[in-house]
Amino acid sequence: MDSDHQYDHLLTCIRAYWRQSTFPPATEEQIQETEQQLGFPLPPLLRLLYTKIANGGFGPGLGIIGAPGGFRMTTRWLFDRPKLDIVQSYQQEISEAQMLIHLEDYEKIPCTLNVWYKLDNAYEEREIQSYRYELPDHAWPEYMLPLCYHGCTCFTYIDVMSGRLFNERIECVAASLEEWFENGLAGECM
Repeated sequence: MDSDHQYDHLLTCIRAYWRQSTFPPATEEQIQETEQQLGFPLPPLLRLLYTKIANGGFGPGLGIIGAPGGFRMTTRWLFDRPKLDIVQSYQQEISEAQMLIHLEDYEKIPCTLNVWYKLDNAYEEREIQSYRYELPDHAWPEYMLPLCYHGCTCFTYIDVMSGRLFNERIECVAASLEEWFENGLAGECM
């Protein structure tokens, strides 16, 4: 299956499951400008989501944060400030950090995540074995993008280098963006 079509089924499911965004898809020019401002490329699936579904505002939580010109979201410090796109959110994170780090340089610490699933009209809690990183104070992973705000200071981030997704405690919540969306489609309340 070629790379243009490997995610067709997932994109169809995402469109059917989550509310429609009020933002149109991003243009290739917007994506190229986003990558230029970030200084690194977006993961292929995130590029597809932005260009084939919408420039943010759909998906889990309050919706994924858009590229410039798209859906803007609050970040953990900005509840009373203007909302930010993915570039501005990332720039905010790294401007607050006193040092940028690479996750691969740190030990994975096993942990158990308590994850809620919505099954029909009921919720069920499940334990998931995962891992986390304990970072130095005021450090931020260099390629970690804020992706989605869920409310109550809960965020999901994507490590662009590895493709893994993490929560605000730097606990791994999915091995890939595809897995994260599939878990959400299966009822996981992220």
